[in-house]
Amino acid sequence: FIFFQKAVVEAFQHMNWKPDVIHCNDWQTGLIPLLVKDNYSWDEMFDDVATVTTIHNIGYQGRFPKQTLYKAELRESLHYENGPIEVWGGDVCFLKAGLMFADALNTVSPTYAKEIMTYDYGEGLDGVLWHRREDFYGILNGVDYSVWSPEKDAKIPANYSASDLSGKRECKRALQERLGLPERDDVPVIGIVSRMVSQKGFDLVADALGALTNFDAQWAILGSGEKEYQDMFRNFADSRENVAAHIGYDDELAHWIEAGADMFLMPSRYEPCGLNQIYSLRYGAAPIVRKTGGLADTVRDWDESRAEGGYDGDGFSFHDYSPGALVSSVERAINVYRQPELWARLVQNAMKKDYSWERSAKRYVELYERAIANRRGEAPGSPEDITL
Repeated sequence: FIFFQKAVVEAFQHMNWKPDVIHCNDWQTGLIPLLVKDNYSWDEMFDDVATVTTIHNIGYQGRFPKQTLYKAELRESLHYENGPIEVWGGDVCFLKAGLMFADALNTVSPTYAKEIMTYDYGEGLDGVLWHRREDFYGILNGVDYSVWSPEKDAKIPANYSASDLSGKRECKRALQERLGLPERDDVPVIGIVSRMVSQKGFDLVADALGALTNFDAQWAILGSGEKEYQDMFRNFADSRENVAAHIGYDDELAHWIEAGADMFLMPSRYEPCGLNQIYSLRYGAAPIVRKTGGLADTVRDWDESRAEGGYDGDGFSFHDYSPGALVSSVERAINVYRQPELWARLVQNAMKKDYSWERSAKRYVELYERAIANRRGEAPGSPEDITL
């Protein structure tokens, strides 16, 4: 990645092409803002070229031993305790370099941006982000509705829309048949499509699985990951007729679960943005999520909306990272499902949500404008809707 990053910078020189902004993603490109402002500062081409660093998951930082400093031909004077490229233990941190030297920063949801400026979620870089908070943005990821939309999806058994849900009922029956679940219309199908790792909340699911599978509901599970969770789902699928699990990757089945499920479970410990809950909203599968990161920004709890005197909820969420909170949220969802008029309202609310890239792209244009202004010493006020 040192070679890759230098190649990026030198490609501009060889092409004699001057960009307005170089957008760097994660630790793999974290040195580029430093290279532009230091190693290649002799080239006037880069004098007002802005850089942006995006964090997708702050847990992945590109930490390497000090000798990496020399491999990357970085000045040793940059490496000192709490310096711009050094982290605890004396390692060189590529992501920290990107956060310190880029002209503007962002991550993939407003709530995750707030979370990673705290000790609990910042993975040791919360102080850096707090230092750069005036230039740090939270912009929600968008999704491609030409691929993930029940009206257009060519991979599902039947298409449908918010105005005609008959196709969703067909998709549910087809999913039950494909997975060997009893064909029942009177119980909800709860879907899971995920990496099976603790970050995604599967330690909670493990502690609560007995209670969850005792509900009068069916489970359609797809994913792979840590062996203990794979084995757990295999065992439950073998012993319960209301649980079906496919361990592995299957893109078509992922689409079938989104279309055929009534609910979709994402109890993540942390979730920078998350996409499956956004797909689920569009497919009318009410998300059940932990209120963290992008999950908090995209799912409106049904009961919270009712408590505030409205009917604009589109899913179910919980704060505490505990098996009890998870089970309670699933139970709440099932209880609303048993009230057809309320459930129909919830599904309509979910399917009307718009998280397209067109919406997010406008926020990125504002981010780029901020980066350019910072580089040129013309920093404007922060856009209130996306900046902390």
